[in-house]
Amino acid sequence: MKTKIVEIDEADRIRVLGEANLDRIKSPGASTFTHSVGGAPRVRETIEIQGFEAGIRFVLEWHVAQGVIRRPQDIQAMGFKCVMGVTNGANDLTPAILEEMRRFFFVAPAHNPPYVEAIGQFRSLLDVPMVGVFEPSFHYSMPEFRRYMGLPWEWSEMGIRRLGFHGSSHRYLAATAFQLMGSERIRLITVHLGGSSSLCAVKDGKSVDISTSFSPNSGVLQGARVGDVDATAVLYAMKELGLSVDEAQDAISNRAGLKGMAGIGTDDLRAIEEAAQSGNARARLALDLFVDGIRKFIGAYATVLGGVDCIVFGGG
Repeated sequence: MKTKIVEIDEADRIRVLGEANLDRIKSPGASTFTHSVGGAPRVRETIEIQGFEAGIRFVLEWHVAQGVIRRPQDIQAMGFKCVMGVTNGANDLTPAILEEMRRFFFVAPAHNPPYVEAIGQFRSLLDVPMVGVFEPSFHYSMPEFRRYMGLPWEWSEMGIRRLGFHGSSHRYLAATAFQLMGSERIRLITVHLGGSSSLCAVKDGKSVDISTSFSPNSGVLQGARVGDVDATAVLYAMKELGLSVDEAQDAISNRAGLKGMAGIGTDDLRAIEEAAQSGNARARLALDLFVDGIRKFIGAYATVLGGVDCIVFGGG
C-alpha cells in the first residue's frame, strides 16, 4: 500500500507533503514501512502490522504525528490507482464502479480484491470525493488491431481484448523523458519493473503497444504470475492434474513466475539474485528467463517504433 498526501495550488502545481508506504501487510511476517516528509530522503524500517484496516489507520496516524496533516479530516479528496473495470480512465468510485471492479476479481485476483477492500476502509474513515484512475486508459491510443488476440470473435465481443496495464507508471516515465529531452516527438520504450512488470512502446507521446494483455498475468515473467504462456499448456495441466478453473488460476497467479521458477518461496528479486549468486541453478534460470523476456520486448518495440530515441526504466 503506497500513499502520498499532496497539496495542489490554483495553478495545478503539486507539492508532496508526506509519503508513507507499507509492504506485505496482507502476508505473514513483518512489514516494511517506508516514509518521507516534505520530499526528504525516504526512511525504511520494519514494523509488525497486518491487514488494510490496521495499515490504513497506522498510515493516517503517522501523517498526523509527523505534522503532515492536523487530522485525517484535513484530506479533501482521494485518488486511487485502479487496475480493472469495464469503465476506464478517471471515474468517481461510485457503488456501480466498485461493482464493476468486483466483476474482475477472478481476472486480477492480486489487484482488484485488495483495492476494493482498501477503498472501502478509507471510505469508512473519510467522507470525501474518491476517484479511481484505471490503468488501461493510457493504452487507448494503441492501433485497433493491437487490441485483439485472435480469439473467437464472440469472445472479443465480450470484452476479452488486450487492455494493457501500469498506465500511470508508463505515462509518468514518458512525461519525465519528454521533460528531460525537451520534446514529445520521440520514440520511447518505458520499462516498469517490480513485482509486476511491463514494457510500453510510446511514439509522439502516445502508447502504441504494451506487453501486458487482457490481465496483469501476461507479458514478461512476473513476480508470482506466469506472464505470457501457451494457453494449451494451462489446459493440458488442468486436464492431467485434475485442476479446477480456480485451482489453475491460483497456480498461474500465485505459484508461477519468478517465485515458481526460483523455488525459494519468494518473488523478491533481491533474494532470488542472492540465491543465484550462491549457486542456486533454478534462481539463475528464473533471472535469465526474466531478463531474456525484457530484452525481446525491447527488440520488438524498436521495430514497432521504427527505431528508439530513449529507453526509460522505473520501479514499481
